[in-house]
Amino acid sequence: MRMNAYLAFVVLALVGSLGTFPGATSTTTPSRLHVKPFSPKVNTKAEVRVRSKTLQGYRPPFKIESADCVIKNVYRTEATGVTHVYLRQVVKGIEVGNGDLSINIDKQGHVVAYGNSFFQLRDKKLARRAQLWDGHQTAGFVKPSEALRVLADYIGQPLNAGAITLSSSESRKYVLKGVPFAVQDVTATQAYLQLAGDQLVPAWEYTLRMPHNYFHAHVSADGKQVLSLVDWVKDASYRAIKFGNNNPIDTPTELIDNPADKIASPHGWHDQGEKQFTTTIGNNVYAQENIATSSEWENNYRPDGGKGLKFDYAADLTKEPAESKDASITNLFYMNNILHDLFYRYGFDEPAGNFQENNWGKGGQGGDAVQANALDGSETNNADFTTPPDGQRPMMRMFIFTTVSPSRDGALGNDIITHEYGHGVSNRLTGGPANSDCLSEGQSAAMGEGISDFFAIWSQMKEEDTPAKDMIIGKYVTNTGIRTYPYSNNNGTNPLAFGHLNDPEWSDWHKSGEIWANTLYKMYWNLVTKLGFSKDMHSADLTKGNTLALRLVIDSLKIQPCNPSFLNARDAILQAEQQLTAGKHKCAIWSAFAKSGMGLNAKSDANGVVESFDMPSDCA
Repeated sequence: MRMNAYLAFVVLALVGSLGTFPGATSTTTPSRLHVKPFSPKVNTKAEVRVRSKTLQGYRPPFKIESADCVIKNVYRTEATGVTHVYLRQVVKGIEVGNGDLSINIDKQGHVVAYGNSFFQLRDKKLARRAQLWDGHQTAGFVKPSEALRVLADYIGQPLNAGAITLSSSESRKYVLKGVPFAVQDVTATQAYLQLAGDQLVPAWEYTLRMPHNYFHAHVSADGKQVLSLVDWVKDASYRAIKFGNNNPIDTPTELIDNPADKIASPHGWHDQGEKQFTTTIGNNVYAQENIATSSEWENNYRPDGGKGLKFDYAADLTKEPAESKDASITNLFYMNNILHDLFYRYGFDEPAGNFQENNWGKGGQGGDAVQANALDGSETNNADFTTPPDGQRPMMRMFIFTTVSPSRDGALGNDIITHEYGHGVSNRLTGGPANSDCLSEGQSAAMGEGISDFFAIWSQMKEEDTPAKDMIIGKYVTNTGIRTYPYSNNNGTNPLAFGHLNDPEWSDWHKSGEIWANTLYKMYWNLVTKLGFSKDMHSADLTKGNTLALRLVIDSLKIQPCNPSFLNARDAILQAEQQLTAGKHKCAIWSAFAKSGMGLNAKSDANGVVESFDMPSDCA
């Protein structure tokens, strides 16, 4: 892979110029740094040209050597020519779990955006006192089975560590078998985690899959405390979920012929290469019922379309959802495939970490078609999506909603499905496909919810709609909707703005996500008003407002740093627009953000946020 070898060389030169410092930082205009444009034919000795060792006036305190980091992902968005590089900090070969560096390089070789949360220990006395990993059995550190007991207690699952079978290994990674509350073997890996106060703490890193959770956790290596806990299951329910008008009440079902996109799904929806199927199994999704909540989902019921692949089932809405399971599973299979093909056209493809069993030699990791459970009996009035890193299977669970009578099926609400699938898209794209922890904290977690809402809104829009249209999410499953306010271009209808983040009442991620979604809705209408609407929503047309809006959001996810703030994400959208349309529409974007209090002089830090409704001088 000469291209990747060269990129590795370029990246190490770049990070040496960027330097490291604690806390996530980012910029989207590092215009003074330049490297030689990429060519697939160059080798690792190619010249790297750095015009300046400063980056917007910042002089880095030290350089990073090749032993200080590993490249987790490198891929190129062909439409923009931007190469996205994601690195993880290592200390003596062991990864720092929250030490991430992302670099975005345009086709001319300029670094257009970066995000940095590498750890830097400035206090040398602390460094001398710090205890680090020293082999697979470091004195003073507990075994991974003992540390797992601490995690188990933390999540309310008492564990007898003595009953756990630990793999014998001289490496830094272990497999723990026989964990009673896990649905598969638990992995434990030696790691570090950076904490406040200039601390680098040795830890056991776990991936723990349970029936309703998929935890990525760090426990201190001395077995005293849980340092971090991220659930890869993204629960999009608050009171319900979404997809808008496309449900069996607003829009009657119809028999749709050959909907597979020839570019996104070149072999159709039922072909994995060596295997072909006549049931609701394919390269992008496995769809089945899971009423009995079986962990052996591979053998669950699926409708069979026969040799002609005709899945023609009507839902009887006068009866309970389980009576229409064929229609439920078919719609879930159809929607997962449609969304796969849609987002593929907008840049969520194989190298970017999309969900496919077979990647057809186009990059990325295969083996991760979505496991989509219809009529899942695990819960009610909810839905969720689990997003592990690229190459590990995600899971979508659609539950029954009992808030109306007869009960309604989440798998027949396309806005619900779109919202959930959107979690998979945003989690795979932010921070790179190998990192599923980059929308897990504070404002970034809220954005994960807001982005999914925006995807659901976007999917419902029609050419005849006007900026006066208000959007109610989740109306099918609740009759009233699931958000505090309708999404609206009118501040009188939806008053949410950046300053609401200072209100404890809006600290919940689902609620604060409404702020982000409504801002994107305003941006959508600014662009559609200016450029018009494309009926071909798969086109990713940069000359039409609706399709450009989705392209901007998708590309910005690749650019923004791990666990971004709202303002980081705003800047990433502006940078995406610069790459896609050379700044022609930046004022339409600024107008939407300024209207929501995220204007030019807005600020965000640990003490809260400061609103600004100002526009740049060239947009006044």
